[in-house]
Amino acid sequence: MDDDQSLFEALREAGQPIASSCLGVAVCGRCLVRVRSGGECLSAIDAVEKKVLLNERAEPDQRLACQCYVSGAGVVLSTDYW
Repeated sequence: MDDDQSLFEALREAGQPIASSCLGVAVCGRCLVRVRSGGECLSAIDAVEKKVLLNERAEPDQRLACQCYVSGAGVVLSTDYW
C-alpha cells in the first residue's frame, strides 16, 4: 500500500468489497469501516471526514475508508455489510 493511497483505494485495488456511491470523494458516507485494532496507524480525522461522520451518526470506532491513510501494519477492519 502506498503512503498516498487511501484505504478505500487499497481495498478496491486488492479486490475487496467496499461500499461507495461517490467513488471515494467523501460525499456518500457508504464506505464506513469499523476499526477493530490498529487505529493509531490511521491518519487523523480531518474536517471533511468529521462532517460526514457526524452526518452518518458514525460510532467512535468508525472511519471513512476514502479518507483514511494507513501508516503502519496491524490495522484490522470490519463493516456491517461484509
